[in-house]
Amino acid sequence: IAQPDSQSHYGITSIRTALLRSVQVKTIRCAIYTRKSSEEGLELSFNSLHAQRESCEAYIISQAGEGWTCLTTRYDDGGISGGHMPRPGLKALIADIKADKVDVIVVYKVDRLTRSLTDFSKLVEVFDSHEVSFVSVTQAFNTTNSMGRLTLNVLLSFAQFEREVTGERIRDKIALSRKRGLWTGGLPPLGYNAIEKKLVVNDAEATAVRHIYQRYAELKNVRRLQAELKRAGYVSKRRTTKSGRQTGGMPFERGALYAILKNQTYLGLTTHKGEAFEGEHEPILDKALFDEVQSILSNNRRRDKHKAGAKNSSLLAGKIIAASGIILTPSHAQTKGRRYRYYVERRKGANEITDTTKRPVRLPAAEIEASVRSTLAEYLRDQIRLPDSLGLSSAQQDVRDSIFSKASEMADRIDAETLKPSEMEMIRSAVKAIKLEKEAAGYRLHIDIYALAGFLEINAIKGLADPEIEVTLKLLTCNNGKKVILGNSTPLTPLPMPALINALRLAHQIKGEYLSSRRRSLSEIAKSLNIDKRQVWRTLKLAFLAPDIQLAILSGTQPHGLCVQDIPDAQVRVDWNDQRAALGFA
Repeated sequence: IAQPDSQSHYGITSIRTALLRSVQVKTIRCAIYTRKSSEEGLELSFNSLHAQRESCEAYIISQAGEGWTCLTTRYDDGGISGGHMPRPGLKALIADIKADKVDVIVVYKVDRLTRSLTDFSKLVEVFDSHEVSFVSVTQAFNTTNSMGRLTLNVLLSFAQFEREVTGERIRDKIALSRKRGLWTGGLPPLGYNAIEKKLVVNDAEATAVRHIYQRYAELKNVRRLQAELKRAGYVSKRRTTKSGRQTGGMPFERGALYAILKNQTYLGLTTHKGEAFEGEHEPILDKALFDEVQSILSNNRRRDKHKAGAKNSSLLAGKIIAASGIILTPSHAQTKGRRYRYYVERRKGANEITDTTKRPVRLPAAEIEASVRSTLAEYLRDQIRLPDSLGLSSAQQDVRDSIFSKASEMADRIDAETLKPSEMEMIRSAVKAIKLEKEAAGYRLHIDIYALAGFLEINAIKGLADPEIEVTLKLLTCNNGKKVILGNSTPLTPLPMPALINALRLAHQIKGEYLSSRRRSLSEIAKSLNIDKRQVWRTLKLAFLAPDIQLAILSGTQPHGLCVQDIPDAQVRVDWNDQRAALGFA
């Protein structure tokens, strides 16, 4: 072999350089997601979505040396809130992630992807399961490491806080506007059109409303009124969405008729949380006819076979279905002058079950009724599931705000300590069925979506499935082997623990000094506080517990028996869900 000279050495160097250049850098496929909450400005040739995409494309180009390349597919959601998941652009993005078409998701800001901490945790699970990274251009976060997740969780907590504060401001504005008699948006009721944010009488529909009131005053029965209106060809309000889709124009459901017959808007009033105020729109009914209809409705409620207004009423009579298919019937027992109500599975005749080891279900009425009321109220306050069920996920923000306001008011009435006859009727109409699981270990609450839409004054729904909610129940086996509901998990009785609170306060004091401009070491802090350095380190970690865990400690609603000694170093983890599970907050 010849001795290397300068020329041969140059040749070897050239070969090495050529080989390095020939190595293919792995291509990283980047998907850009953009979103804008309102539709304002989307018609412009260059709008917010374009600006977000340009920034993301520039960032991807800056990472070209790492093999980043921008996908041509657009994942855009214009005029859609980030407070819920059902968005066309986001759905398409998730579908491509599951199809292994994306390696990195690039957004302008984190809140463009979602403003809900719960939704974000679900998205991160999808990203992690498909080994997809998430990058924010203006915040430079990467969810492939634990620190990135922690920082993102903190940031999204503030984003969710901002969204909730904005919602409170909107609700306050709606309340003030209604008290001044102004129309606050949403779907106008039958008989009116919304023109320039005001209710204007629709003469043809107003005639139909008057006919409905007059016929009910004569028939005094909603079922007969519904059948007559269907035969005569009366239909719900027709609407045309911005996309040109036609909705409504269907025969009236009973829930919608009840809503029309109790709507004080027809008297020229606006309502807010049960109070009526003089409105600026023109009335289409005279008060005498309206009062006559309300009197008939009230009398019919008092004659209800279930006696909704009576003491010890059976709110869910005919609604609870055992796993055997038998409908539970109301029953009661008298002990020492006290009356106990139950819903009982009676097995007689054709319904007889030969397996005697499976005892009939016997549920205490008060507990199951409280559970159903609580579940229904929680569903009405859910700003993600409720609009999905009603087909309003893509509706304008003012429409959703109006529906949420009515749903929240309905939830407050259902959750009240004592129920009026009108609330009893509302619950019975909204609850379609309660199907018990085996051994009454839980139930499925089926909600009548059309009755619910009627109470929320939404007539334009068609072909929607009734929502189903699963509820798990705690049970107790009595001496006779019958299952008795103890009820859902109840909130803990506040029990503040001074040791826990003082430790948390000290943790934030140490954190403040450690992160201050003075840059004091843990040893210096320990010396100034006259405590051991190891204790300073263990205590400092408490400041990084999830916000809801810290709030529970301060309010005394932490799991009973939780002590400072129960929080070893291993349990103060980066992932907040891991913290909750380890400390009994799951």
